[in-house]
Amino acid sequence: MAKKKQKKTIAEEAAKNILGPNPVIGLNKSSIINSFKRLAFNSITKPTKTLKHQLNFFKELTDIVTNKSELAPSIHDKRFKDVAWQENVFLKNSLQVYLGAVKELDDWIQDLELEEIDADRSKFVVSLFTEALAPSNWMINPSALKHAVETGGKSWVRGFNNLLNDLVLNGGMPSKVDTDGFKVVENLGISEGAVVHKTELIEMIQYVPTTKKVYRRPILIVPPQINKFYIADLAPGRSLIEFLLNQGYQVFIISWRNPTKKQRMWDLETYVSGIEGCITAAKDICNIKSINVWGACSGGITLSTTLAYLAAKNDTSINAASFVVSMLDVSGVQDTPAGLFADKESIELAREKSHREGVLKGKDMAIAFSWMRPNDLIWNYWVNNYLHGNKPPKYDVLYWNDDTTNLPASLHSDFLDMFNENYLTKDGAITINDRPIDLKKVNCDMYFVAGQTDHITPWKICYESIKIFQTNSTFILGNKGHIQTILNPPGNTKGKFYCNEKADCLKIDSEEWMSDAIEQEGSWWFHFAKWLKTRSDKQKNAPKKLGNKNYKPLYEAPGQYVFNQ
Repeated sequence: MAKKKQKKTIAEEAAKNILGPNPVIGLNKSSIINSFKRLAFNSITKPTKTLKHQLNFFKELTDIVTNKSELAPSIHDKRFKDVAWQENVFLKNSLQVYLGAVKELDDWIQDLELEEIDADRSKFVVSLFTEALAPSNWMINPSALKHAVETGGKSWVRGFNNLLNDLVLNGGMPSKVDTDGFKVVENLGISEGAVVHKTELIEMIQYVPTTKKVYRRPILIVPPQINKFYIADLAPGRSLIEFLLNQGYQVFIISWRNPTKKQRMWDLETYVSGIEGCITAAKDICNIKSINVWGACSGGITLSTTLAYLAAKNDTSINAASFVVSMLDVSGVQDTPAGLFADKESIELAREKSHREGVLKGKDMAIAFSWMRPNDLIWNYWVNNYLHGNKPPKYDVLYWNDDTTNLPASLHSDFLDMFNENYLTKDGAITINDRPIDLKKVNCDMYFVAGQTDHITPWKICYESIKIFQTNSTFILGNKGHIQTILNPPGNTKGKFYCNEKADCLKIDSEEWMSDAIEQEGSWWFHFAKWLKTRSDKQKNAPKKLGNKNYKPLYEAPGQYVFNQ
């Protein structure tokens, strides 16, 4: 039982941090080297401060040896929760030496009085080494030693085999998920439906209604291009699609093709055209003049561009739109973890790499993301997989996250430009099919959702994104991180959200909104379903067949593109 609980904790911590802080820029060697250079230069030019902290550390070492040191890990640091770290003299001293070094390095960087961005970067690159050297990552880890004794050393043999497998099969990175037992179409993405519209870029799936009556106006879900669509249909009881069907909605979703270098020229315009084709198909199938749409993360960025493009054509195909963890106005991102290495040099290096290879590879993104959160995404698994000799946890969210997709070089370049120049806030900065777009011209009700602990798309920046549109908007704040905000099914006892129904989001800032927000227990999905109900027209008898004469079912959900590697 304890082992299962431990694995669940490891998986949950990893799930909080997957996908980023910046899914299109990542982390490059040049940025790390430059940060070290700046740190080294400042340490040389300020030798007295460097010497001061060296002496402080030596004094702390003396206190440790004479048992006078009061250094202790934070109660929230799960790496050192085993009582042996305090009761065993050798382990306690090893831990205190480590904590003393980390403290003095941090104080030293602070004392150098660097520019704020340089200080933050320096702390990060130094932390890559200090977190790697934590005594919990080595053979002296007491829980690993106890497990080795209990298993007669077999745990270390298994750990060594796990290490060899990861060196050969996983690029030397610790595996984060035990993939055995997970399979799309068997226990993931199993809602009943069919592909009713297909192009080289997309498959659009229509789902079988689960209620006798359905609302006339359907909803089209636009998932991120960075991972597979089935995060919205993860598993029974944890599926947004299943939930919406059970609430009486007609549901469509886009499944993006996983591009290769042959599709390197697919750009933002390509993806906007793909969404527009799905909107046309959904209207035709449901025999209605307008539909509702829902977009998440990078899918929300693409969807917002589509709305502005339709507005430029005076096309009223969209009745209401929803955006979940979508950061459209990035003016404040430089002050967040997502903007830590988002300088022009890093952006151009990222652009050059994907242009050279034809795509930004999903596996490369996953590795870069892991090094942005190494304690939760690398060293936890190092201890679990190698020191304890355990398999990584079975967790559907991590399986989905490991099922990566690529971004075509041209779309990646467009995303980089949007991030670097904040184009979505500028009238006419982007053109789609020769039409300059302006998000302020979009005129439909909107629903925004952000996550309180989301470090990828920080909630306050998501909130400011509302003001680009200048239209009637509702904002909801969940209490979780990036993925948990999307995947927040009913029955989650830890789930809650904040709403402020009376607030005019266009006139007040995020702090003022939060000061009057009301906390509600449970999932925001019910709140969204209620909001959507008044924007989905009257009910009618559920259709007995999927598609129509113009858009005939091609094959069953989840389609074919979801299996592209």
